[in-house]
Amino acid sequence: MEGIRVHGPSGGYSILVLADNATGPEVSAVVARLNESGLQTVVPEDVSALTVAGIVSLTEQLQLRWLTLVGIGGGADLAWHAAAEQGYRFSALVIAEVPHPAASGSDPACAAVQIPTTFLINKNQSADVAQQTGRKVWADYRYVTVGTPSVLKAPAEFASEAVLRTSTW
Repeated sequence: MEGIRVHGPSGGYSILVLADNATGPEVSAVVARLNESGLQTVVPEDVSALTVAGIVSLTEQLQLRWLTLVGIGGGADLAWHAAAEQGYRFSALVIAEVPHPAASGSDPACAAVQIPTTFLINKNQSADVAQQTGRKVWADYRYVTVGTPSVLKAPAEFASEAVLRTSTW
């Protein structure tokens, strides 16, 4: 598919990465670590025009039935909405730095997420943001503070949290 990068072993577990700078070196470093962990990654190169319906269409075209959803930067809001509206399509959600839209006030109508969720915050973000976001996750929830000014500056930690969410234990 044009504009979609698929890397890693096929037939195994897949992760859909929604990021506003999907081809940038920081996102690429996270994707590479996910692939090294034996996971297939699906990365749309441009999420600016992507919608929840577009995500559904993409996963159906690629025959991805059960995957982890990762949201980074501009792709995080879309990931929150996709998980809230189509949660049964995803096994888990991992978000970097962007709180749930209803918790932040950017979209008070955004429904709560009902799938296991990990929210990574950077060292400059308040734990209050993570706790408020946790109130909008009605499933297993954890937040992790990464000791860098940006979660993407710690690709090993970010990828590790995503890998943990792929486990069925």
